[in-house]
Amino acid sequence: MKKANKWNGKTAPTISRKTNGKDSNGAESAALVLLRQDFALHCRRLRTGMGLTQAEFGKLLGYGKTNGYVAVSRLERGEHKPQQEYLVRFMEIQIKYDNRV
Repeated sequence: MKKANKWNGKTAPTISRKTNGKDSNGAESAALVLLRQDFALHCRRLRTGMGLTQAEFGKLLGYGKTNGYVAVSRLERGEHKPQQEYLVRFMEIQIKYDNRV
């Protein structure tokens, strides 16, 4: 019998690599929507915990000067899927913040 992965006390949602998390109509799967919402909440908590504005956090992540706050705003609302390079920077910032606190 397979062990279920735990995610917030429930069975972890799965995303098919073949469909890139989309159903037959091209809409995002419920699992992908949940993951984006979870990341959005985590992003906002990290930024506010660091005492940064969206523009400052965007600059720290490496977004441009003019669109940094827009990108972070969209991340925090779960409307934006960040590229891998920004996810890596986000993780690095998270680790530095965790070690500092």
